[in-house]
Amino acid sequence: MIRHITTNKPARLVHTTSINKTLRILVFHHLQIARNARPGQFVQILTSIGLEPFLPRPMSVFSTQPREGTFAILCAVIGPATERLARLAIGDELPIIGPLGNVFTFPRNCEHAVLVAGGVGLPPLDFWARRLNTIKRKNPPEITLLIGARSNTERPRIAKINGVRRWWSTDDGSFGFHGNVVQLLQHLHTENRWPIEKTVIYGCGPRPMLQALQKWIIENDYPGQLSLEEMMACGFGVCSGCAVPVRPAREGYEKYKRVCYDGPVFDAREVFL
Repeated sequence: MIRHITTNKPARLVHTTSINKTLRILVFHHLQIARNARPGQFVQILTSIGLEPFLPRPMSVFSTQPREGTFAILCAVIGPATERLARLAIGDELPIIGPLGNVFTFPRNCEHAVLVAGGVGLPPLDFWARRLNTIKRKNPPEITLLIGARSNTERPRIAKINGVRRWWSTDDGSFGFHGNVVQLLQHLHTENRWPIEKTVIYGCGPRPMLQALQKWIIENDYPGQLSLEEMMACGFGVCSGCAVPVRPAREGYEKYKRVCYDGPVFDAREVFL
């Protein structure tokens, strides 16, 4: 498990880009986060110093530019906190804590990474795809990125990654595969039958999508890692507000894992969803 010393120094907004009607990429200047954040980790952003919203918001790190000292998040504008983020002006500063949490891992014997992203579960997996793409091996790993959205209008317009095979699904069939992203996974698996001993499935997205993905991974006997999305009040494991039950069921304190402290990345068989 990789953990870095975190900081609560403010981050300064340096750039923002809209990639559809509700999604925005926000780029902040923050040297420590830019240099230390790894795929799977997150930051806690306090969007207001008042009472509304009172709690900081967890945001997965979308990308980093260590030389420039910047990092980016992908924000869905859906509530008071994210609306405040969307109204930020260039140069505005926000209190921020990070990087927090653990990271995705890639086994030495693995030859193929299949990344399954649903909705705003895309940021850590896009970051992971870029990082996997830099692995120096005699035979570089294959990388397949599956992205699900409700419709073409809600599909995030993000840059393609050279060397990464990318597939889209939309619930209404307006772009790519007609169905959800786990159904797309099954469709591609039926066509390709990836070797179990050389393939790892990674996932991030809303809970219903992760439940379906976890079930698929277990039924098809693949190794997998899931990044969970939970409301995290503290980000340090103190409040235990993001606890999830572990598998197999245990008693007492060992019955739960804290997503912010023990995760957010878990073995696909480690927790009940």
